[in-house]
Amino acid sequence: MAVFECNETYVHRIKIRDRNGNVVYPSTVTFHLEDSCGNLLTDCAMLSNGTETYMTDYHIITDCLYGEYKILVTAVDAADDRATFPDNFFVFPWKCLQEIRSKSGIEQNKTISDNDLARIAWDAYAEINDEIYELQKYENYTCDPDVNGLFNGSNKQVRIKIQRNENGTEIADHDGDGHVYGWGEHSCQTDVDGYWIDSDYARHKTNITNIDVITGRCQVSQADGTAIPSSNRGVKVTYWIKWSTWSERLLRKATVLLASHEVVQKFNELDRATLADLQSSTPVLLANPNRLEILYMKTRDKIRKPLCGGTI
Repeated sequence: MAVFECNETYVHRIKIRDRNGNVVYPSTVTFHLEDSCGNLLTDCAMLSNGTETYMTDYHIITDCLYGEYKILVTAVDAADDRATFPDNFFVFPWKCLQEIRSKSGIEQNKTISDNDLARIAWDAYAEINDEIYELQKYENYTCDPDVNGLFNGSNKQVRIKIQRNENGTEIADHDGDGHVYGWGEHSCQTDVDGYWIDSDYARHKTNITNIDVITGRCQVSQADGTAIPSSNRGVKVTYWIKWSTWSERLLRKATVLLASHEVVQKFNELDRATLADLQSSTPVLLANPNRLEILYMKTRDKIRKPLCGGTI
């Protein structure tokens, strides 16, 4: 299985063979796992289960990062010769591969593997999050009504100008991990980012924490946690907003539709592709290969910023 959710356990198994195909038992076998931000999660020894297989497991934390998790298994023999075996899996908000196979009609693993399908699904999910939210870049903060002052050398409580936006907008969870994080709470996959400029016009990162997605209230400080000095030449924030029409159900539906479209397009490009690999209903998709893309765009447009247009 190539897709997991938070709070699930990933189990890795491997048989190690020499160049002649014979099973061997190295002196050490280690399992190295990094999350989608490159953070080391575990670097542990793998043990043989007595049936020629080395295995280990890793429990994915409840508040996990989504995306690609990279694995590197390293085997070292008595002569200190090394062999490495890279692998990966994806962590998603939900199990989506079977939905994509069903929607695209491409059910055969031999046609497209779960690993390839998971990467297509993740790319589709990331693309949709870019399309349905609107980026607000390098904006100024505003004073919080409960605080008399902005960045005066002691105050850290300010507001992002989310209230000026129409249609019941709020700060978006752009990376889709279920939380709105600022830089300082995480250093990767953050939804709100920013910087401040000192009196010499040098730029510095800001910590942005305790974000209220409705009012925009947050705590902003220097990277070391101290207040931004009053001599600053500007403090800017970058964030994403979502509209009141946003729906998690439609977001998931759009992801499946876009990924299914990409799968069908990929399948149509294969010289070896035959209808025998597909379900009987799939010729309809081949006759109109953009059908899924059209359905995707209709679904996407229901949850993105409304577009106004017309002729005079």
